[in-house]
Amino acid sequence: MKVILLEPALHELTEARDYYLKQASARIAAAFVEQFESTAALILAHPKLGKPVSSRVRAMPISRFPYSVIYRITPDAIIVLAIAHQRRRPTYWVQRR
Repeated sequence: MKVILLEPALHELTEARDYYLKQASARIAAAFVEQFESTAALILAHPKLGKPVSSRVRAMPISRFPYSVIYRITPDAIIVLAIAHQRRRPTYWVQRR
């Protein structure tokens, strides 16, 4: 099994990293990416660990940051639909497949 980020999710990850780079520091930006990678590895090891948000979609918070990995499980992969800020537009990603 592998983790696949949809293009919009990859864009959101990059946007968040760039925000932390500009507003905080390179260290904080790197920590955000590391925490995302740790969260993705945890999801890969335990796919059903995330909180169900619909019948096919789950959410797992990224530790130390106000973001969640929104994903669905397929037989071959974890599909990351969004890297969603927890306090902004909570369901903007719903149409992503």
